[in-house]
Amino acid sequence: MPTPASVMAPAPQIDATLFVEREELLTASALLDLSAAARFAATRTSYQPVASTSTSRATFPCSASPLPVENAPAPASEDLTAVILATMTTLLADLARGAPTATLLAHFSTLHEPILQHAPAGCPLRGGIESRMRGLNAVRSYFDLLATHFNFHGMEEDVDIKRVWAEPVRRAAKAQVHARWRWRTRGQSGGRAGRERQDDRRAKESTEEDLSSPSCARQPRGFDEDFELDVVFDEEMKVASFVVTTTGGVCVMDAKYPEGRLVNTTAILRPRKPVVTN
Repeated sequence: MPTPASVMAPAPQIDATLFVEREELLTASALLDLSAAARFAATRTSYQPVASTSTSRATFPCSASPLPVENAPAPASEDLTAVILATMTTLLADLARGAPTATLLAHFSTLHEPILQHAPAGCPLRGGIESRMRGLNAVRSYFDLLATHFNFHGMEEDVDIKRVWAEPVRRAAKAQVHARWRWRTRGQSGGRAGRERQDDRRAKESTEEDLSSPSCARQPRGFDEDFELDVVFDEEMKVASFVVTTTGGVCVMDAKYPEGRLVNTTAILRPRKPVVTN
């Protein structure tokens, strides 16, 4: 039996204040979140990195591990330049005084196969592989050959180092040099063993003969060479590349005796091809 409308229970009344209170709570919560985020951002931006004295990182006043510094400064190029110039100066001093081959060889790299070249600037083979000598044996032969044909006694006075500069990007140095090469007189032998076994009597007789010969009056006993030395160093600051470019005068690798005989030094240093016979 249907219930009369007059006796039905009244519908529940929804209190509007509940919605108002809920909206206020949500708004307050959002404001709190924004306030916390703002405080967190302000806290993060207020920290300034403090340079550490023991590591290359920056330390922050928080419990987290230190973070690496972006774009950390590279080692000062001034320090590398000073090291390059000091090493180059020592090498040039040994070259100018005619140091023994063993002393000069100690300047060269043992980590890499050293490259050596001595050629005129206009030589068509200067940039090719054939004109480059490789290895410590080739370097030893080069300096022994110079000591055999040229007298380095008092050569410091004949060497004028005009300019020396470093190229830190290449770990290299260059020098502009003027040198006066002096031939050894006949009877004098170069090299370590040759200098130890030199016969003073024969050297004196040969010198007197050379001074009295007509060829001595026509030909000077030396010649000048202007060259640029380009040296590249390895990780241990040893010479990995030794390139001499003759810019003026006579290239020592294409020099001639006063008698007119050609000193074919490049052929001596290069490996000879086998002779084919029928």
